[in-house]
Amino acid sequence: MDMTNIACTEKYQAQRKEQETIFTASNFQNSEVIQLSPEYRIEKNTYATANISATENTLLNSKNDIIYRYRNLDDSGEFCKLINHSNGNIYIVFRIDLYGYSVFNITENKAFHYIPEENETFIWTDIIYNPVNNILVVSGCFWACPFGIHILNFSQPMIETTWVDIHKQLDDGYDKYDDIDFTRWENDNLILKASEIYQCGETSKTRNIEIPISKQQYSAWLHAK
Repeated sequence: MDMTNIACTEKYQAQRKEQETIFTASNFQNSEVIQLSPEYRIEKNTYATANISATENTLLNSKNDIIYRYRNLDDSGEFCKLINHSNGNIYIVFRIDLYGYSVFNITENKAFHYIPEENETFIWTDIIYNPVNNILVVSGCFWACPFGIHILNFSQPMIETTWVDIHKQLDDGYDKYDDIDFTRWENDNLILKASEIYQCGETSKTRNIEIPISKQQYSAWLHAK
């Protein structure tokens, strides 16, 4: 799987320019406000055609100053989360396309975009950041596959890093587990909930279980990448 970042390539930028023709008054659908914190909010405008839905998003502060603006060309499972990082900076993490992710450093007014060369990579739909260990837990899925969790080292948010697919790290992974989701951090342990597939006679059934991932386990997975 080619995970080369193409966000700044001429080919991808030309593709974006062509797709951004969706942002016309005739395609406008609705507006909404997403309150990220008492200080920051997103004003989101949605545009759609018969084939695709996209959004134009404006980040504002409590004084109504425009801080940043971005467009997401495919809003399936769209998200935007504010992070108060352990390094003292404030970030938002979001998407500008179906695949990949973006980070905007509000404190330093800098943006980072990651778009993988290959389509059909993991689609980010939500994140949970732990400032104690700088682990970013990412919820999402591969297209038409069970929902799952990826984790990554988020100590340097503006630099590319590898993602660890929890399904693939567990014994029998995708064969044994359907959806996997985040539950909580318990000290240094990552606690997940999963829909486990098991046999009952000749019938396949599922049951909900918790899966604890120790610091030793996830640290080894991250360092192996």
